Amino acid sequence: MSPERRSDSEGPVLGAQVKLLRERLCDAPVGAWMHPCPYLPGRISFQIGTDCTDAMSAWDYQVLLEHNFRRSGPLVYTVGCDGCVECRSLRVRADEFQPSRTQRRCWRRNADLSIRTFDRHVATPERLFLYRRYVRERHGDAERLVAMTGSADEFVSFLCVTGGNEDGLARCVEFRNGSHLVAVGVYDELPEAYSAVYCYFDPDEARRSPGTFNILWLLEQARRTGRRYVYLGYYVAQCRKMNYKARFRPCELWTPGKGWLPLERAAVAEGEAGQERDYGADGQATAASGPAQ
Repeated sequence: MSPERRSDSEGPVLGAQVKLLRERLCDAPVGAWMHPCPYLPGRISFQIGTDCTDAMSAWDYQVLLEHNFRRSGPLVYTVGCDGCVECRSLRVRADEFQPSRTQRRCWRRNADLSIRTFDRHVATPERLFLYRRYVRERHGDAERLVAMTGSADEFVSFLCVTGGNEDGLARCVEFRNGSHLVAVGVYDELPEAYSAVYCYFDPDEARRSPGTFNILWLLEQARRTGRRYVYLGYYVAQCRKMNYKARFRPCELWTPGKGWLPLERAAVAEGEAGQERDYGADGQATAASGPAQ
């Protein structure tokens, strides 16, 4: 279902986020959208955002990332759903990252791949074919309420139309086994961080865990280039397809009213009172005893 576009005055008002967005993007017009939540069935997602084409520098976007914003194509947005604060940005401290035993095995399993980076992610027949295969196999289920089709238009608008001025923000990396394209990772390059955008791969190569390897590669690149963080997008504790991000430790979770907190003790706002949760190694959240301090 396509999001329904609404005017600035309709729906909930996210005052602080709207103000920040307009400050960073020179009073760009801010729109609002509502659609079924793609992560938690039965809920409605509310987003605010604006087209950032030719208006956003890498520094602007880095500041917005630090306040729970994300980019999708030329759209930079944040969420502000009524009574729900589950979608919160997660970032990994690259300079302190310690891979788990499973992650070390993944790194070794992919040691035979050749790696090449590109300054822009452009559509090629090979990449589009791989994207279509990936989307149709990995997202062709009933869990995803906002459907991905794998079309050429979707591919270009989602991954090839980038926000930001000058040369844009998006970069990409290809992982190959000989001439065979195994996976493509798309990421934003920022002054002090990388932000993972999307990774698509050959479903027949799933045993390699290409998505995990892509994040491990980004973390190594961040460490090598002196970038402190790798942003992995929104973390949703109760969604299997989103809580895997917590496996990369140490990491921090953006928390309303509190900023960035270590995931293990991140507070979740519930109404006017906070309710603390503990997060296991698998990313699942369990309520801790007692109120947040």
